[in-house]
Amino acid sequence: MAPNPASKWGVWGALLLKKNTASIRWPKSSVGYTWNKEAMLANDGNSRGGSLPATRGIILGQLLSKDCIGGAEVLAAHLANCHALSGQPSHVIVLGEKGLLSHRVDPAVSVHYCHFTRSSLRNPIRFAWSILRGWRIINSIIVKNQIDVLQTHLPDTNMWGLFMQMMGRCKVVVTIHSNRFFSSSGGTRVGRWVTHRAYSIMVNYCLPVITVSQKIKESFIEQLHLSLENGSKVKVIENGIPIHEIPGLENRAAVRDRFGIREDDCWVIAAGRFAEPKNFQCLIRAAAIIKVRGVGMQFLIGGDGPLRSELELLARELDVQDIVSMPGNLDGLPEIMPAADIFAIPSLWEGLPLALLEAMAAGLPVVGSHTKGIADIIAHGQQGLLSEVNDVVGLAESLAILANDGGLARTMGTRGRELVCQRYDIQRVYSEYLGIYSEKLAN
Repeated sequence: MAPNPASKWGVWGALLLKKNTASIRWPKSSVGYTWNKEAMLANDGNSRGGSLPATRGIILGQLLSKDCIGGAEVLAAHLANCHALSGQPSHVIVLGEKGLLSHRVDPAVSVHYCHFTRSSLRNPIRFAWSILRGWRIINSIIVKNQIDVLQTHLPDTNMWGLFMQMMGRCKVVVTIHSNRFFSSSGGTRVGRWVTHRAYSIMVNYCLPVITVSQKIKESFIEQLHLSLENGSKVKVIENGIPIHEIPGLENRAAVRDRFGIREDDCWVIAAGRFAEPKNFQCLIRAAAIIKVRGVGMQFLIGGDGPLRSELELLARELDVQDIVSMPGNLDGLPEIMPAADIFAIPSLWEGLPLALLEAMAAGLPVVGSHTKGIADIIAHGQQGLLSEVNDVVGLAESLAILANDGGLARTMGTRGRELVCQRYDIQRVYSEYLGIYSEKLAN
């Protein structure tokens, strides 16, 4: 008799070895479920299967690693809010601690903080124990709240989602915001191999896998070497944001006064994690050129991250600390943006950046890099001005052009807002996801 892979390596071993999961004798859980392949296609008997009572709707959960204001986390908050405001039970499960994202979550959404940290794979024993602990925490929340559909974001939670789907705990919607985690430039060789293998399996077990842009889908399919059949299981649903009316001049004056910005200064805002992809070094160097040219311009870079000290040092070396402000993570950035004049995004690469959509919704023209994720939204000369990646002089030139031509800047800002209203309204995006949630339960 062939050895049972679950008995030696557990479920993850079976996944990574690509064994036929139908042949695995799944163990019984501590809460009385029997796990089998059929459980992946039908909900368990704990009131989650079949047709839902009309009064209950779909019980939805969003699973996040951190309570921060990154693009993936903000999208999860928007979707959770939309679901709750539609009158259906909505949950956000955060593996870590409470953070800034909590301010963007509607009070109607139930938020759960797990206070969990996964150990490194470099210590297999600690890693295994941390996985077991994480499983127990997430599983208890899903079971207690009878969550029907769990949406996951970013690699860490997508892995947990795959686990929950295969255990039959709930249906899972895997969301891909970027595919840079496949790059050989970061992580361990074992970690990259596990990630690659796990995502290949997700395509078959978590149908459909969602990417937030067509470019990410194409690259995802290429890097996983998916067949035409499996590639068709990857669906695109672009990011979205709530669309609000732009505040009047009184609000603009109050916000600028709060940050010490004079009305005759051109105020440039950028936002994101202080890490390599955002390339804020390029913006600080462009600010130095702007200062030498005598253009009246102030810069605010909102966010935080591992490169903060390096960016602050660069600002001091270039003597631009008087025009470049880095106040940290800003709560209420969408309310601050309408008081600015230009949004800058000099990234090396992007998925579909929510901060960019928020800036466009605020009526700001965009100055940025001609790279995937930005050029997919911004047409050069229409909603903003784009230059080649790391082109400091080109970035400075674009900033100066818009600073000196207010009419052009306003026209580009208006076009950008029109585009966001037509294409990236969160209500339209939520409707697409709601169709996916319903389809997952129906199947």
